[in-house]
Amino acid sequence: GNSKSDMERLIQIGMDLRKLDMVERQYVLLAQKVDPQYYAKLGKFQVAQHEYREATETFRQYFSIKKTDADARVDYARALGEIGMVDEAIKNFDYVLAAKPGVRQVTVIQYYVTMLVKAERFDHAKRVIDRVRAQDPTAKMFMDTEYKVISARTGQHT
Repeated sequence: GNSKSDMERLIQIGMDLRKLDMVERQYVLLAQKVDPQYYAKLGKFQVAQHEYREATETFRQYFSIKKTDADARVDYARALGEIGMVDEAIKNFDYVLAAKPGVRQVTVIQYYVTMLVKAERFDHAKRVIDRVRAQDPTAKMFMDTEYKVISARTGQHT
């Protein structure tokens, strides 16, 4: 049949068999028939499969329906960074961080800094870490190893 549980079972089988096209087809059907949230799940799956271009398309589709979903935005930002759309990725990372002011979103910030370093935007990466450290006195050593490497690249030795 075409029930939600049947489609979810097909996703599981597809994953077990590594049949990515089957998995993607079922996610799209679920997104269209059951809940647009499945677009976010598909996007996350595509990011995990390193299908970044496909993931950005999936997330665009998702955000056209559902505007706010911080978790999906993080995966979208990561996918954008991977395909070189760094400015767009920055906007999405900043959006996610601004959505929860005062909360240190460690994983998000690590993805963000990693993306900036890969794009050789060392000054920006340093600013992101500086901001975290300034907001939270217990975070003086936050991402210290990365910070030292980044600082050396910006030519401002600390």
